[in-house]
Amino acid sequence: MLMVACGIDANENVLPLAWALVPAENEIWWKWFCVYLKAAFSEMNEAKVVFISDRDKGIAAAVQFVFPESTPAHCCQHIADNIQAKFGNRCRPMFWRIARAKSKKLFYEALKVLEEENKRAAEYVENIPHILWAR
Repeated sequence: MLMVACGIDANENVLPLAWALVPAENEIWWKWFCVYLKAAFSEMNEAKVVFISDRDKGIAAAVQFVFPESTPAHCCQHIADNIQAKFGNRCRPMFWRIARAKSKKLFYEALKVLEEENKRAAEYVENIPHILWAR
């Protein structure tokens, strides 16, 4: 399993910071990876860093354990991929309308459209804390 930590540079380009090959993607190996990431980038100890992840296989718990001052976030691209895989192609653009809503009113209007299309998809979206979504 390949683990990768990336950053975003001043030109908004993705920059790989660290990588590791591990036997499994789980909380134990993510903690191990984060400990070495923290050792390699000491400034991460002092700054409030945002970690955007796919919400999968222990990464959130490991990041919070090693970087308690960090802010977790969930990648909307991964959420959209999961919605498409679980609920079909029609729900994906409806999710993006929700994710891109510029007000609570527009957010809940878009969520209602998804609910009318697929109630389970809307429940799935509602169960992911909205404040943690990152585009």
